[in-house]
Amino acid sequence: MAILVLPLGLIIGLIVGDERRARIATLVVGLATFLALAIIAIAGVEVSPLEVLVLLVGTPIAMWLASVGARLRHRGKSGRVS
Repeated sequence: MAILVLPLGLIIGLIVGDERRARIATLVVGLATFLALAIIAIAGVEVSPLEVLVLLVGTPIAMWLASVGARLRHRGKSGRVS
């Protein structure tokens, strides 16, 4: 499930359009997911360490993808091809 943060970052970037806001929104999604996993672990449900690792490594990558998505959106609006 944590791997879903990667395409979400790109989609958020395409929807939001502003690079900074897209990165922040993606960070909020990653942190909220991490918090949810922590709460689940505290409640006694077994949480895969690999899931947590993928989330911690994938969130910065998703933030970069959000920036790429925002840039793609702006490039599509301006009509420039470079």
